[in-house]
Amino acid sequence: MRVMPVVARDRENDKINNSFKIINYKLINYNMKKLGFCFLCQSDIHQLTLWENFFNHNYEKCNIYIHCYEKDKITQEFVKKNLIDKTLPSGWGDIYDIVQYVMKLSLQNNDYKLVLISESTLPVKPFNYVYDYLIHDTKGFLNYTPHDSSNKETLEIQNKRYELNSNKIINFKKQIDPKHWYFHEAWVIFNQEMMKIISSDTKYVNIFRDCFCPDENYVIFMYSLTDKMDLFHNLKTTYTNWNTESSNGKKHPQEYNILDKKKYKDFVNPNYLFARKFTKESDIGEYIPELYSLYNTKPKIVWNRCNVIFKIISDQIILKGNILFSYLSNNEINDYPIYDKIYHLLDSSITNQLNDKLKMGYLLDNEKITPKIYTSSEELVKTDYDDNKIWFIKYIHGSRGRHIMCKTTDQLRSIEISPRFIIQEGITDLDLYEGYKYVLRVFTLIHKKQFYLYRGLKKRVHGEKYDKNSLDYSAQVCGCHYSERITIYLETNGELYQKLKNHSLLVKDKLNDMIDQSDEYRYLLIGNDYLVKENKEVILIEMNPYPDLVNSDDIDEKINIPLMKDTINLVVNNEIHNYESLT
Repeated sequence: MRVMPVVARDRENDKINNSFKIINYKLINYNMKKLGFCFLCQSDIHQLTLWENFFNHNYEKCNIYIHCYEKDKITQEFVKKNLIDKTLPSGWGDIYDIVQYVMKLSLQNNDYKLVLISESTLPVKPFNYVYDYLIHDTKGFLNYTPHDSSNKETLEIQNKRYELNSNKIINFKKQIDPKHWYFHEAWVIFNQEMMKIISSDTKYVNIFRDCFCPDENYVIFMYSLTDKMDLFHNLKTTYTNWNTESSNGKKHPQEYNILDKKKYKDFVNPNYLFARKFTKESDIGEYIPELYSLYNTKPKIVWNRCNVIFKIISDQIILKGNILFSYLSNNEINDYPIYDKIYHLLDSSITNQLNDKLKMGYLLDNEKITPKIYTSSEELVKTDYDDNKIWFIKYIHGSRGRHIMCKTTDQLRSIEISPRFIIQEGITDLDLYEGYKYVLRVFTLIHKKQFYLYRGLKKRVHGEKYDKNSLDYSAQVCGCHYSERITIYLETNGELYQKLKNHSLLVKDKLNDMIDQSDEYRYLLIGNDYLVKENKEVILIEMNPYPDLVNSDDIDEKINIPLMKDTINLVVNNEIHNYESLT
């Protein structure tokens, strides 16, 4: 018997007449590709209003299947309407009796893909984007860790889990070949062939039932065993934040209740169609309109910083063809199946050494390039420095002047610093702007194995008159509270530009390994902080990969917007404006 999709109902014309319900069925277009959504719930769905808004006007493009193991606690009509006709046993990680049954329903309804959803999951892209993304090709989505992965932590967990199950389950090693044993994310999107393989299995589903968290190993095992690893993209489509502290030796994903204003940017990645875990009280609804606005149409540019800048230029710059320019920081997933070409930042695994002041110091390791650093007071005082010489204690991952202290050599004799801090030599013989210390923010670009210098820069002026012997924070550090930001476009034959160019060539030699990682589609924009000495020589004090350009409208117009436009045009269109390739 064909299972009539619940979503074929005309919900706007449902009528209640005493004790019976009259349903007006629309004429169903059976040629339309439909998506199946399989909700695995305890009872009610968290944030149901957001789901109802997501499905609104799109019911003809999907079928909804909901399984709840506490049916007596359901209060939501949406859930009651879409419940499947069985309540099947389930446990933590043991979901595949339910999933197999839903797959059979989904196959009967000829769903093009089937999406696994939890009660705490939410769509972080609008329906039309999700739909177009999933019907773009025939492949499913299953995020797993290959045996040759550089992710050693996950591989170790994977191997320990295999041994744990081997000790727990009789004949486990005889029946489960480790060459087919992988770890995978539980939230899978299946195509029809993937569903057929899982729904027809009666042997291995019972073996895995006794495993620890079987929903993270069973599915990939079946596809490896049947040599069907080509049925899916190895991509994460449901975002879960596992970057949390362990509790009793176990890690649990972060729950989202009251979101940090910057936290929703984690969900911007074009592959992240869904995210979890959101509580019933979460304020995520406040951020959904902003997230959806980025994907109302298929974007040409995506970002998770420089929000004001990109909102302006995304409508101004022309990118031809089915391409994507990505300015997503801390992003190691750079395969987007719905695009032909993707231009993206170098992986954070490569660039993190610039964000770490200790690693940056070791990488550059030249006092002509950057001030000398120490990792301990004990090490520093072995050298006979003047007692009044000034040093900066800096948090290795600090930014915008946070977590910086000014100390003298004499004071450091009685201070022990944490391994998370460095001591950087203070440069005090400085060129001043009307008696104030200033820092130059200079931009360089890595692309296609080339190193470029941008002639536009910002002169950021401190708010207190400079005294080279003072330990006053405002005079020496200032942070992001500059009294003035002056935009300058240097003449390429001018003295300061030539000083910066020669210095950047020294930096380039130190970054050769990173530069070699770039290609036509991988780039890196760097914000460099320079001091100018009394003798007009320059010295680099910090490097900031993929800088977040957040300034006044005036500064945005004069430098930030032109900089980002020039960067995109160079990377995507091979057009050079205001950049010079350094060789």
